[in-house]
Amino acid sequence: MTNQEVREHLFKALHRFGKIKSHISSGVGELTKGEFFCMGVIADRTRRRSERSGVQVWDLAGHMQVRPPAVSRMLRGLEERGLIRREVDPADRRNVRVSLTESGREVWQREAEGYQRTMDRVIDRMGPENMETLLDLLDRLAAAIEEEQNEETGIC
Repeated sequence: MTNQEVREHLFKALHRFGKIKSHISSGVGELTKGEFFCMGVIADRTRRRSERSGVQVWDLAGHMQVRPPAVSRMLRGLEERGLIRREVDPADRRNVRVSLTESGREVWQREAEGYQRTMDRVIDRMGPENMETLLDLLDRLAAAIEEEQNEETGIC
């Protein structure tokens, strides 16, 4: 394949990935991919830090690799649906801690189970060895794109 053909094929493949439905599970589909990821980070960080209540918004933004205002917008929607709660951090009143509500834990667990079933079927279709090769190549592709973007912006 020529570079032109590879570029076109890569562009089309990335476009197809972007068109994959925005809801994770094959079940109810109550969460977008971003919401699912956000709630997963909250669940994981809360579980790891059982002595504390919730996750700080700046910590959540860092793990999601998005800016705090974008996280705040997402959290607002989750809070309005009763899936998370935001509380002022008693140790530092300048910070807000986010945690899943009981309803949020139930929704996230249901979506996580659907996601796992779907991903298991995809892995079975692809085969474990092909998946390992694909994941290695995707990591290399992401690193190459990040390096190129950093060079363009002057970030090292």
